[in-house]
Parts: sequence; structure tokens; C-alpha cells
Amino acid sequence: MLASSNSQFDTPLLILLVGGLVVLSILARWKLDQIGLPSLLGYLGFGIGLRLIDRAVPILTPNVMIGLGELAELGIVALLFQVGMKSHLDGLLRQLRRARLIWFGNVVFSGLCGFAACYWVLHLPLVPCLYVTVALTATSVGIPVSVWTETNRMQSDDGELMLDVAELDDVSAVLLIAVLVAVIPTLNESDNGATLQAVITTGGWVLLKFAFFGVVCLLFSKYAERPMTRFSQRIEPLPDAILMIAGVGFMIAALAGLLGMSMALGAFFAGLIFSRDEESANIDVPYDFVYHLLTPFFFIGIGLHINVDVLSTAIVPGFVLIVAAVTGKVIGTLAPALRVTTAASAWLLAISMVPRAEIAMLVMDQGRQLGPRAVPPELYTGMVLVCAVTSTVAPIVLRRMLGREAPATS
Repeated sequence: MLASSNSQFDTPLLILLVGGLVVLSILARWKLDQIGLPSLLGYLGFGIGLRLIDRAVPILTPNVMIGLGELAELGIVALLFQVGMKSHLDGLLRQLRRARLIWFGNVVFSGLCGFAACYWVLHLPLVPCLYVTVALTATSVGIPVSVWTETNRMQSDDGELMLDVAELDDVSAVLLIAVLVAVIPTLNESDNGATLQAVITTGGWVLLKFAFFGVVCLLFSKYAERPMTRFSQRIEPLPDAILMIAGVGFMIAALAGLLGMSMALGAFFAGLIFSRDEESANIDVPYDFVYHLLTPFFFIGIGLHINVDVLSTAIVPGFVLIVAAVTGKVIGTLAPALRVTTAASAWLLAISMVPRAEIAMLVMDQGRQLGPRAVPPELYTGMVLVCAVTSTVAPIVLRRMLGREAPATS
């Protein structure tokens, strides 16, 4: 009876929380940008803060949590859609020859370091190790880009190479997420004798769905994207064009979900579709309105699911993963980069690859949804510590290194 009577307040309470979080997110982004720290730290803090407030004053009712959860899902779609739009597939394919050695080295070595840290140091089962492996292959593109831009080095040869490698990191990480999400249920359910065959069968089915979805996206990109963009611009040059493109992108993400694939992958593919058209790619900046409205709820959702009771037990896993995260990217980037550029430039590239944020936590959040068998609470919290430390310390180090270097020309 009490729950029934309280349910009438769920909707206004949810709207109150959403409005307050939007305002706080704007203020946090503004203030953290001023001091050179990533805004995700503020978003995570809001989620943790809400969880702590709920202990004293129950505000996170089941209906409110469902609403915030749906907003978090929209935040994932908005995030990956922007990652796809900024990737520019044609450009990435051209850059692959130049950046492939560094990209391959840092992805493989960082993944191996993550797996070794989980399997042999933390003694975790295979499934959690795989989630950490994929998470640590990613790089947060936005963090190093902001530092390179701030120091007027983004247009240099080193800056362009850094961007190429970081974007390729994100592309490969998103694809690995899709494969991981598809095969993990099979690994969880299969017995030891049937696991390999089941994984191969599942992997083949995933590739078929990839192929089908890729063909649909290619056909849409070739025959429908440009007419749709032109039509939307005739209706209203700015807001309707942005909203129509975002709406179609969300529909494509939902189609991926209906096919049993990751909606995050669908959103990423949708962004790639629109990145091919120069006119639609020019809406990157106006699309930031949608991005900044929804994406904070993804990180707030992560903070909401952090169990503060396991913070003490997460310190050791967090420290081990931080060492693996830094070692994997620094050595994995530095070694191949020394073959194609100078030592000073190689070190700049290596430090630029260290920050983990959006994609890494997306991987871990996918695992969290499968339960503690896939991603235990202390491992989840440990990875949050990895993101917080690498996203805070790496840009400070990088800013000082770039400040000592004379600006390079393209």
C-alpha cells in the first residue's frame, strides 16, 4: 500500500532528478574544462552521490532506476553515434597504412597486459579477464585531442598520427565489444567439452549478422543518406537536420538490437554512415547538443552501479589494472612508434594512448549487466579507478611534455 501510494511521485521525482542532473552536468563540464580534467569524473561523482543520498533518503525507487537506466542506454547510443561520425571511415582506411603498425602494437600488447593482470595476478576466471582485455585496448580520443589542441599541436604530423591511432583504437574496440557480447553467453552456458565448438558456431552466426547489418548500412549510406540529409535541410537548415539525422541513427542502433547485436555497435555504424557525407559530417558541432544532453546519463548510470561498500576491496584490483593499463599502452605504442618516428614523438604518442574512459567503461558496463559472474563488483569499481586515474594523470603529463616541445608543422 505504501509502495502504491509512493509510486505517484515517481514520475515527478524522475523529472526533477533528470533536470537537476542536466544542470549539474553543464556546470561540471564547464568547471572541469577550466582546470583541464575530463567531465566524466563529475558525471561519475553524481552517480555515486545519488547512491549515497539514497541510503539516507530513498529516492531511487525501482521506477526511477528504470527511467535513469533508459536514459543511460540513450547515452550509450548518443556516445557511439558521435564516435562513428568522427571516425570518417574513408579517411580511416587511408590512414590505416600509416598508423597500422602502432595501432596493432598498442591494441595487442595492452590487451595482453590486461589479460595477464587479471588471469595470473588477480586469478580471475576467463570471462572477467576477457572483458578487461577488451576494455584496456581502447583509448579515450577526446582527452589527448583536447590537450594537443590546447597546445596548438593538433595540426602537426605527430598530432595527426596520434588522432589516427586513437580513432583506430576506438573502431577496433567497438568491434571487439560486439564479438565479446555475442560469445560470452555461450562461454557461460557451455560445458568445457562443447565450449570451442559453441564459440565457433556463435562466432560464425555473429559474422553473418555483421555482414547482413553491414550491407543494410552500406545500401542506406549509398542510396538514402544523402537524399535524406538534403531533404531535412530544406525543411529547416539547422535543428531539423540534426534531429532527423540523430533520429535515424537511433533507429539504426535499435535495428542492431532487434537483430540480437549490440545497440552500441549499431549506433557506431550509423555514425559511420553519416560520416561519409561531407555535408552531414558538418553537423558534428550542432550534434553536440544531443551528445551533451544524453551522454552524461551513461556515466551517471555507471556511478549509480558502483557499490561503495566494495571500494576498499577494489583498491588492489584497481592498482593492478592501472599498472597494466599504463604499461600496455606505453610499451605497445612506444616500441612500434620508434620504427616510424623520433623518440620524442614516440613518447608523446605513447602517453596520448594511456587515458581510458568512454569505450572502456562501455565494455565493463556490458559485462556488469550479465551479473557478477561476468564482471564482479570489485572489478567494475577497479576499472572505474583506472579510468579516473589515467584520464586525470595522463593529460597532466602530456601537457607538460607538449609544453617543452617546440611546435611542429605539418
